[in-house]
Amino acid sequence: MLYLIITSIMFIFVTIMVPKRLTKIEIYASTFSALYLQLVVDVYLHIKLNWYYYLTEHTIDWATMFVIPIFVGVNVLFLNYYPFGKSGSIQFSYITICIFFSMIYEYYSIQFGMMLFNEWKLWYSVLAYYFLFPLLALNLTWIRHLLEEHRVFNSSNHK
Repeated sequence: MLYLIITSIMFIFVTIMVPKRLTKIEIYASTFSALYLQLVVDVYLHIKLNWYYYLTEHTIDWATMFVIPIFVGVNVLFLNYYPFGKSGSIQFSYITICIFFSMIYEYYSIQFGMMLFNEWKLWYSVLAYYFLFPLLALNLTWIRHLLEEHRVFNSSNHK
């Protein structure tokens, strides 16, 4: 539990302090999309299949709320430095580095009892992250497209 609280506070602090390349609306929209995705995945893999759980098995308690800042922080930090407009190999390398750090964090989450596995294996996370991280970037691209569409629509209506 202490590991969860300390790392949640660290993620909040770093997320607030890092210079932002994202607009507030991009942070807001991408964060809620990421949290929704996390909720859907957790409902299915944690509650329905019981493959993994946070802190205590078969229950969701208030302590689980400390997981939310971690997901928010990962989303903002990942997207803030994502190499949009760079080559596919640079983007792949960036995603791989983020997965490497995510796996270290997940490993210690298991060691400190924050996250526990039943059927889930640590290497499954590697595969999942290679799907989830690009999905976060794709989602931000879509958000930016919608914002641009909205901006163009509003500017054409005010002429």
